Amino acid sequence: MAKVTITFEDRGAQTVEYKMDLTVPQNESEKNRPTPSTILAMAVKALFHNGMLASAGQLALEGASKDENPAEYIAKHKDAI
Repeated sequence: MAKVTITFEDRGAQTVEYKMDLTVPQNESEKNRPTPSTILAMAVKALFHNGMLASAGQLALEGASKDENPAEYIAKHKDAI
């Protein structure tokens, strides 16, 4: 089993820092077998680097400012991502 820690830190001036720590135990029996947490971490990393998380975050804030549920607002405007 792998353990993944993902941290997004607001650096100010419209910048965000992304950190990902991936820990795989020494006794991993199948070294090349991806775990669900590893796959999710890589997917989040890809979404961060191609800007999709930033777009979704912007939509979430926009929805919240209009007193709408951020997740529902993102779903309604998913074509903007």
